[in-house]
Amino acid sequence: MRSKISLVLILLVATTTIHAKNSYQKAVDENSIGQVIRRTREMYESGVDKRDIAEWITRVVDARITSSNKAETLWKPGWTHMQVWWTRNDPSNSGEYFDIANSSWSRQYGNCEENSAIVYYILKKAGVKENVRVLRTKAHSFCVWDLPPTALTNDPTTWGSALIVDPWYGDVLDGPEALPNFWFQNGNPENKIRDATKDIDVEAEDWRLIQKREEHRTGEKIVEETQTSSIEDCFIATAVFGTPLNEEIELLRNYRDNKLCKHLPGRIFISFYERFGPFAAYCIRQKEQRKQWALEHIVIPALQVAQQKME
Repeated sequence: MRSKISLVLILLVATTTIHAKNSYQKAVDENSIGQVIRRTREMYESGVDKRDIAEWITRVVDARITSSNKAETLWKPGWTHMQVWWTRNDPSNSGEYFDIANSSWSRQYGNCEENSAIVYYILKKAGVKENVRVLRTKAHSFCVWDLPPTALTNDPTTWGSALIVDPWYGDVLDGPEALPNFWFQNGNPENKIRDATKDIDVEAEDWRLIQKREEHRTGEKIVEETQTSSIEDCFIATAVFGTPLNEEIELLRNYRDNKLCKHLPGRIFISFYERFGPFAAYCIRQKEQRKQWALEHIVIPALQVAQQKME
């Protein structure tokens, strides 16, 4: 008798949970991203606790967006990867956060980069007054709300009351909570966290300028962190020159960020390079002859193209 009652209770709970999820999913699907922004603005202006708002946004976006690099893709692996690829390579997508957010929301597919752009878009359009930034490691992207101007992006212990709003991860965390979390530095503290806001919002203020303004206001020096923006990205050129801080590598980065990513073929190339570049760089680093060959046949021609296009 007890086993029958337990079974009934389990089925009842499961049915209720599924119904609630389906109802919530239906409510999300019927809402445009504009409605989500309006609801966020209403909660913010009425004084709802910031963490409650962040958790609501996280649930909404997580319910809307299917990721190709999470367990949920097991139900439709090929289709999900295809949709994420098309979301990223949509010819109408300028690479700016508003295009990324609307394209991903419309397709209902995207990974951490798209999720962070959506959250950034929602918070910016909702008119929150606190700093909203997109931070990245080599393999993860996430949005941080209310990052204090004294914060060092690579040190979560300095983030104060800032909240990591991360629908891809499916939760809201503060800085100390992120430290032991595998996803944010992929289990390796040497994986630097950098401010990547200007990667998707050309009008965003540079984080160092925000810090300079705070220094002027308080009269106190903020410890400068080594800038690691895009430091792990130009894999082959870094392998050839032995450092990611070479001036020639900076030219390649500028060409990628200001020219290459603005059109579909360029974004396809960037996607391909980010996938296979690290392995190619690893092979090149093993022997000096390979470095010399890569310099002559890959890096120098790439620099010549970049120089011509940037003039």
